[in-house]
Amino acid sequence: MFLRSVGDSSEITTVELAEKMTADTDAVYIDVREVGEFADSSIAGMVNMPLSKLATIYIDLPREHEIVVICRKW
Repeated sequence: MFLRSVGDSSEITTVELAEKMTADTDAVYIDVREVGEFADSSIAGMVNMPLSKLATIYIDLPREHEIVVICRKW
C-alpha cells in the first residue's frame, strides 16, 4: 500500500499506483525509502528522496502538482 498524497493518510494498492502513474503524468512521485532500499528495488518514474533527508529538501518540491509518496517496499 502507498500513501495517496502528502497530507492525506489514505492508501492505494500497487495496481492503483500504476494506473495513477500512467494517467497522471503531472504528479510528482517520490520514494522516501533510504538509498539502499531504493537501489534494491524501485518503481520506474519514482524519484528517491530519503526520509532522513526530506526535511532539508522538501522546500524544493513543486507546490502546483500533487505529490505521491511511496514509503515502503511493495
